[in-house]
Amino acid sequence: MKLSYINEEVIMLKNILTLILLIALSFFSGCGGIKESQQEQALTNLIYENTTLQEQVKSLTNENTQAKTEMKKYADISKSYETQLSKEIIHRKTAEDKAAALEENNRKEILVPKNSTESPLITHAKLPQKPKQPVIDENKIYSDIVNSLEKGTVVFHYPDEIKQGSLEIAEARLTFKISNDIMTGFYSANGKSEIFTTPLSSVVKVHLEGDGFEIFPKDPIENIIPETQFQKWVWQVRPIKSGNLILTLVIESILKSNASTEKSFKKTELRSVNVKVNPWWVSAQFIGKNWQYIISTIVGSGIIGWGYKNFFMKKKRKK
Repeated sequence: MKLSYINEEVIMLKNILTLILLIALSFFSGCGGIKESQQEQALTNLIYENTTLQEQVKSLTNENTQAKTEMKKYADISKSYETQLSKEIIHRKTAEDKAAALEENNRKEILVPKNSTESPLITHAKLPQKPKQPVIDENKIYSDIVNSLEKGTVVFHYPDEIKQGSLEIAEARLTFKISNDIMTGFYSANGKSEIFTTPLSSVVKVHLEGDGFEIFPKDPIENIIPETQFQKWVWQVRPIKSGNLILTLVIESILKSNASTEKSFKKTELRSVNVKVNPWWVSAQFIGKNWQYIISTIVGSGIIGWGYKNFFMKKKRKK
């Protein structure tokens, strides 16, 4: 809805600019004091601005159409899940009703003798065993929906070798259609790029985790994957430990989302990172965390008093 408002405002600006163009043409035609080259230059500028506005309108319209398509695709997946679940519930209810009706009929079975005033005889027929109620297999429904997901491509660019305490960039790109630029133009030239495939929904959540790392996300966790382009997630990564550490990329394809429940399919990828020791950074961290104790120790040990007595006082006596 917001995009449609933007389109209407841009179209209104386009019409106003066209009107200004016509007024300017009329003014320039009747003004003899302006040179012909200046008139042509002004006319060219107005035409260029008009063309630019038309391209913006076209771009916004395409984005609006693409967003509607993605949301429809997501709605179809949710509807499929709800339809299968409803069928299972109806089947179970029907079986329960049939079993209850059969049990009631057997209880009311009565034999009445002919030409007799005696009370009816109630036969105690052996009731048939109640059939087992069908169980709704939500795991099977979940598995069927996952199998119906479209295969997508993931490119993960991460620092495979890094110095302790330094800040690097990790980036993940998800797409349904591979383009030539998906393996180029990363925020950081350092590191390693790997590509793999996994089932994806149009709405996904992407996390980056790692023990021994400080990780700062730069994009929203949940986002929509366009049909023809890739969607990216970027993180700043700082290792606070050294050694062979593990970065974990978690991709959640959202299958159903409402007020109470949310189903998702998770894909987890582990990547090894070689972190080299940085003695200067470790020392700076230690001092930054313990400076109060260090100062207290120096003052309490008498080093400052000893230095004052042996250096400052000696210089004063010499004078």
